[in-house]
Amino acid sequence: MLSSRSCLGVVIALCLGAAAMAQTPLRDPVPDTGDEALDLHIHDPSRIVQMGDVEVIAVTGKEQSARYECGLELWERPTGASGPWRMFECLLRDKPDWVAARVPSNDGAYWAPDFVDEGRILYSVASSFEDGGVSCLGLVERDAVGIWRDLGAPLSCTAPRAPGSPEISVIDPAFFETLDGRAFVVTGGGVLHVAQVDPGARDLGMPDVLPGPGWTELARGPVEGTGEHLWVEAPHMHEHDGAFYLFVNWGACCQGVASTYEIRVGRSNSPFGPFLDPDGRDMMAGHGALLLEGEGALRGPGHASVRQTPQGDVLSFHFYDARRGGLPWIGETALTWLNGWPKVMPWPDE
Repeated sequence: MLSSRSCLGVVIALCLGAAAMAQTPLRDPVPDTGDEALDLHIHDPSRIVQMGDVEVIAVTGKEQSARYECGLELWERPTGASGPWRMFECLLRDKPDWVAARVPSNDGAYWAPDFVDEGRILYSVASSFEDGGVSCLGLVERDAVGIWRDLGAPLSCTAPRAPGSPEISVIDPAFFETLDGRAFVVTGGGVLHVAQVDPGARDLGMPDVLPGPGWTELARGPVEGTGEHLWVEAPHMHEHDGAFYLFVNWGACCQGVASTYEIRVGRSNSPFGPFLDPDGRDMMAGHGALLLEGEGALRGPGHASVRQTPQGDVLSFHFYDARRGGLPWIGETALTWLNGWPKVMPWPDE
């Protein structure tokens, strides 16, 4: 990664009207790993959580190799600071036994982690998609001396996909807890699903097989000219003012500056849906309101999460930075609510 500290101005102050306040950068998204030789980057960041005097994200790992061996990564920054994120811990250096048995084509990189709490992290294990499309959800937990260890078995997996059947993956998990104390996991690719879970159970009491009993369908991708649904993934659920919001990704990720990811959103009165766009159209029919798309240096924004801060709600996401050859990094922007819908400011193209 480059060692520049210049600020891209990702976070923007908003006002609740047509006019916007002056753009005020609050975070510096330029990477600083402390070791340029590592050339690390951030992809599929978890929601930002507070741990002591730092803020922490869990991040998708890279393939196992002689040069790099982190299945998952933890990054941190000082709370309230404008300084950059730094990687500080490498998880799952060794592939869990169950991964080799259930998803043998996986290369040792695990995707899209999210925190259940300070001591547990959900993550997804994808195949090469040449073995029937098997994917699973795993969990790592921190022991009494601070070591992160895999649970030892998957929480939920897809069944091998029959030839010609639509692809449904259990990837990109996000943990969500309602204001009244119920807990859910939203996940999926191709068709997004939700399951109510038990955070008091070590394995969260999650249904074993997706799709199957205990899972509820929430969203599909947009419909193309042939009538087929395109891909959708990276769900995140958020509660605001008595309603539930489902953030998803349409388009293609992982192609650098050519990525076409965009963030869409729907609203429901229940975590089980139906989630509708502002025109009342169901996300299961391939609809969703556009929230954020690529513009200027920001390409393919995706994998959204929302958190509350003293300054207001903040949307975090990854994007592909055209200023750095399309390497992915984490961005943040202020989020406001207008007529019951989340709104962000346009990306500042510096």
